[in-house]
Amino acid sequence: MKANRILALLLATLLALPFFALATFAEGEEAAPSISETVAASKGNVIYEQNFDNADALQDFKQFRGNWEIKDGGLYLKEMTKDVEKEGTHSFILMEKDGGIQESDYIVEVEMHNIQSQGGLITRSMNSVAHEDDPNAFFGYFSFISFDAKKAAIGYCSKSSGTWGGNLKVSGAVMQPGDNIKLTVMHKADKLTYVVTNLDTGALVFEYVQDAYTNDGTYYEKGTIGFRLCNFKGSLSPMNTTYFDNLKVYAIEGAQTPDTTPDTTPDTTPDTTPDTTPETTPQTNAGVLTDAQTNDNAPANDQPTSWVVPAIIIAVSVVAIAVVVFIVVKKKKA
Repeated sequence: MKANRILALLLATLLALPFFALATFAEGEEAAPSISETVAASKGNVIYEQNFDNADALQDFKQFRGNWEIKDGGLYLKEMTKDVEKEGTHSFILMEKDGGIQESDYIVEVEMHNIQSQGGLITRSMNSVAHEDDPNAFFGYFSFISFDAKKAAIGYCSKSSGTWGGNLKVSGAVMQPGDNIKLTVMHKADKLTYVVTNLDTGALVFEYVQDAYTNDGTYYEKGTIGFRLCNFKGSLSPMNTTYFDNLKVYAIEGAQTPDTTPDTTPDTTPDTTPDTTPETTPQTNAGVLTDAQTNDNAPANDQPTSWVVPAIIIAVSVVAIAVVVFIVVKKKKA
């Protein structure tokens, strides 16, 4: 009789183990922060902010290939001054107050209202060598919205040629023309994190972590921030319709004091191969995770295999239960 009670207690314990394992697994999964949560937790002190409440805010910026204006509390591209009639060309504007942002690691966020065709955030720009001879000569990274205003993407200016280097990541359709969104970009060491949220619903639209090194050897270590808009593409035009607002640049929490000496030496190695990569074709890049090519919102850092221990517990429990049942059945037959 006593042996039966011990077997019953053992069986009950073994039956409970899988549920304990599943609970442990669920707790571990909930504990892993998302990309956007990691960015939010990394915000330190504000090192620059601009609400575009008055025209004097333009004094902080240098304009390239177009005239920008501040009206109704927002920053607009008013008109093009280069390639005025050319479809799909761009103007950009870089923050150059006190030499511009020269930190290496920082977080920048800005609201982008009424999205209409391509535009977005420039980061780590070598503003000292930027010029307006080419619409891509901002010498930095570009986290942006596609020409059809439906996709999120990351691209860059080739450091050697000063032309478009290619796309590092392009999402599927995650938004639509007319949306109001917030763009957040975090640079930390050699990683660029890009997060897009919908301002009206608060929904997360896109998040991704990208290696900042590219196939052509381009890597921007530090530099200022800015904005870039195309003139028009088909029936969509951001000029005088799309505007930026509530810009903030944060230091990274716990980051070391950076070297703030401006990087004034571009890579002058000639690029003899013409760049014909369109801005809507993803670049095959070693920095892009393979799973992210088919999963638009795939996180770029692998999560710990928290399922291994619970799986082992469940497997052992199943075997042990089978053994106990076998013993009980054998004992009854005896």
